[in-house]
Parts: sequence; C-alpha cells; structure tokens
Amino acid sequence: MTWFLILACTSSDTSTTGDSGTATDSASVTDSTTGGTDSGDTDTVQVSGALTGVAGTEPVTTAVVTATLDAEASLTLLCEGETDSSVPEILVWTSAAPATDHQAAIPGLLADTTYTCSAHGQPQVTTTTFTTGPIPQRILDHGIVLGSWDDSAELGWALLAPFQFVTSNSQAEIFLVVVDMAGQIRWYLEPGSPDGILAFDYNAEDRLFWAGGGLVTSHRPHRYDEMAATVDSVSTECDHDADWFGDSVYSFTRGTGKFCIEQRRWADDSLVWDVCGDELGYPDLKLNSLDVLEVDGSVRITAGSASDAIVVSIDRDSEQVMWEFTPTGDFNGVDTFSYNHDVNTMHCDGYDLCLMYLDNGKEVEHSQAILWGLDESTMTATKVRAWEDEGWYEERMGSVQVLEEGNWFVGRGHLEHLSPGGPASSVVEVDDAGDIVWQLDMGDPDRTTYRARKVPACDLFFHAGYCPELTP
Repeated sequence: MTWFLILACTSSDTSTTGDSGTATDSASVTDSTTGGTDSGDTDTVQVSGALTGVAGTEPVTTAVVTATLDAEASLTLLCEGETDSSVPEILVWTSAAPATDHQAAIPGLLADTTYTCSAHGQPQVTTTTFTTGPIPQRILDHGIVLGSWDDSAELGWALLAPFQFVTSNSQAEIFLVVVDMAGQIRWYLEPGSPDGILAFDYNAEDRLFWAGGGLVTSHRPHRYDEMAATVDSVSTECDHDADWFGDSVYSFTRGTGKFCIEQRRWADDSLVWDVCGDELGYPDLKLNSLDVLEVDGSVRITAGSASDAIVVSIDRDSEQVMWEFTPTGDFNGVDTFSYNHDVNTMHCDGYDLCLMYLDNGKEVEHSQAILWGLDESTMTATKVRAWEDEGWYEERMGSVQVLEEGNWFVGRGHLEHLSPGGPASSVVEVDDAGDIVWQLDMGDPDRTTYRARKVPACDLFFHAGYCPELTP
C-alpha cells in the first residue's frame, strides 16, 4: 500500500515527538498523556529497570505502562502489537522529563491484541507484554465495517457517534467511537445520554474530544481525554448542535423563541454571551446546525435551519444578522437550496468566505454535499464544488467536512423508521474527481450516526504506523 502523510513535519536524528506528533528539537520532549511539552535536555544515560503493562478494561483500547528505573532518565516507549495489518502497529510514548518512575498512558490500541512494550535505546530495561480485551458486544452490534480503502484516501481517524434510532422519540445504545482506516475501533465511550449525540469532534491543540447536543432531548457539552475520562462539562442544555471555539463552547438551547445560542467557558462554566431567536427577528425559526469562525477580527456565528431551508450569519458583538442564505435571500447566484445539515464556514482563496453544508434535497429527493464561495461586497454566491452519488438520498441527516489535502468526508446518515428500505448509514471520503476513496458502512439499517468527522493521523494518538514521523 502507498503511504500518504497527513502532516509535513521537519525531523532530525535527535528529535523527539512533540504536540500532535510533529518533530521537535531534542530540548523539548512530550508528555503523551497531555500532549504538552516541557523544556529540558534529553537524558541519554544508560539505566536498568523494568516495565509493567496493564491493559484497560473500559475502554479496552487503552493501557498503562509503568517504568521503574535505577536512575533518573528520560524514556521513550515503543509498544508493538501482534497483527497481520498492512499498517505497522507501533505506538510511541515519550516522557516529559527525566525520572526514576514513569507512568505512560497509551490510548488508541487495538482490541484483542498482544502488545510488547520496550524502552527505546535502553536495552537494560526489561520489556513488558499485555493483551487487550474484546470490544463490548453492545458496541459491535452497530456493525461498523470497512467498505473500501483506496491509496488516495487521507490517513486519519474517523469519529462517529452511532446510535439506534427506533422511533422519532426513542433512541438507545448511544456511543462515541473512533475507528482507524481499516474500520477497527480505537476508542469508545458511552456518554450516558438518552438521545443521539449530534456534535462529536476532537481538538488537537488541547488533545481533547468533545461532544454535545441531542435530537429529542438535550446533552450538555462534555470534554473527554484520550483515555476516555471525562475532563469537564458546561451546564447548557444543548439542543441539537454545538461548536468549540477558543476557550468556549457555543451551543443551541431552547429559550424565549424556538432557539437561543449560549457561549460558555469550558474552564468554569461561566455564561459569557447569549442571544435568542426573537431578539434576532426569528421567533419561529428552529435551528439544527451551528458553526463559529473569526472573520475580520470579529466572531461570526453561522446557523442553519433544515426545516425552514435557511442559513443565517450572525455577528456576535453587534448581535446583528449579516445575511440570509436561501434561493430568495441576500445572495445572487443561489440556484439550489433545501433541507440542509451540518453548516460549516471557512476561509478560502478568492472569496470573503466559503459556506459548506449537506443539501438533503428534500424537494428533488436527491442529496448532495456542496461548497459555495461568498463575496460579501457584491452579495454573490458561486458554487465552487458539489458532490453527489447516484441514488443517494436521505432527507434528514448527514455531514460534510473538507480534509487537509482537499478530499471531502461525507456522512450519509440514514433513518430507517422515516425512510424504510433505504441504504444503511455510511461514511465516505471522496477525491477531487468525485470518486469514493474510502467507505465505512453500518450493517444494521436501524443504527445510524448523525455526523462524522476525520482527524489527521498525526493529530490523534501517537501511532507511528499511521504517522511515521513519530518513529524515534
């Protein structure tokens, strides 16, 4: 298989891994538990000692390796798994500072796999071996399986929030999962929500997962570390979507109108800012999709309504609506727009702003992912790119994301109880030519996922097989 690297990193013979897997100078070494860096020279003194490894129980895809040395030294661990995968199963951990006792948290392991961990460059330190347990059957029942994998797919980790949607008011078995390119589960968590989780993503800068929102009932936004432990949460009763921006999370919540938007700081749950639909002139608008972006020094909140087929852009500081995006709205050139999901805004060449979303195509019964370039001075919208697949139509779910090298990551959620007989939920990655280069399927049509995201291989976990720059 041909390798395609997600990040271009500068390395040297004396480098160690830094935050998010990039190479750093030898004076800076990484604590793999937090992803932070501390200054200090790398200790190359030969020591003796022993490693002890214990596999996790919940989740089974984690382990803790303890090193006991007879003298202070920095330590780099290599944990190699016994698999027949075409991707080498090697995870790397590097200590933050010299010590006699080290404790390494190792996330992102494979289930049902035997690992041998050794101290790189320290032959007098004995190795340790452990075997991870099986993925719980309640998670395997979702039937996540690899459909296809082409060499031009961008290496990374897929984030899904699968759940069983039985009826419009009944959901069960809610999970957050991360899978690798081969469709194998690397991380999972049961968030304890009675409803399907809508927002699930990863922040590489802080090395934390986050999730929130719900279809029928609310789920407060939470943050989780790579070992699947809860870090903190905010008290917003999040309705549908949320977005982590800066030090805060922005969330939809029900209020005096049909929606409000709250900004709360992660650190102390303080309410920083809020506004409601009736204050913005939309007392009856029901929103389901949210994105936050800095534009010309100000915070811009873009919100989409599927049922009302409209996207609005709100300036946070002035609390003014900047524009409406509909076929009859403020932009010229909008020739198609209907039931929409997963609104995203981004900076792009040649335009003031780009707007991206999944157009479910409720009127034409044909779905597509679409990207518009917006000129806010002339109020002109230009269709930059669109992707559709023959026969693909799902009227109420889906997501779309632009990946680092330009491929699109499209979630094709399916609601069997509303669209019986349709294809089961899947996630696809498509290239510039519109060809599917990677596909993940969910075998049970009653099980679905509202959104899907992909994280670059070097940003999450410390897996040298997927991110060769990590190899010491």
